[in-house]
Amino acid sequence: MKGIERYLEERCLCCSKRTIELYRYEINRLANVLIAEGRMEWDSVDAERICRHLQTSAKDQAPATISRLYNIYRVFFDWLVMRKHMATNPMADVPRPKLPRRLPEFLSLVEIERLIELLPYPEVCRTLSDFYRVRARFIVELLYSTGCRLS
Repeated sequence: MKGIERYLEERCLCCSKRTIELYRYEINRLANVLIAEGRMEWDSVDAERICRHLQTSAKDQAPATISRLYNIYRVFFDWLVMRKHMATNPMADVPRPKLPRRLPEFLSLVEIERLIELLPYPEVCRTLSDFYRVRARFIVELLYSTGCRLS
């Protein structure tokens, strides 16, 4: 199936070498599956076939990997449509995979109390280092009491 190397040359100018290798590998993997089914041209690909391929891949891959595959294929088929190798992008009819939401990690109450205790709190700021200690403790207490995230 033609077009993969040209796509990589045109669309991946600013990509890292590793990204280009990954895109090449994943698009070639899809091409090999399609060739094994007797589909020799990209315009013979339909949304149903891509869905089956993504579902098969999902059996042994993480959800984030499947989402990345979806994005790689969507952009590649957009390029094929733009280059008039296909009439429509079959990815338009493929539902975007949902990524599970992860709960943020947070410190326990004991860990927060221990952290605040590590920051001494002088009654009077006589030196610059006292000021920095008070400021550090205030910042930690502010972040904790308001629930601010550091990310």
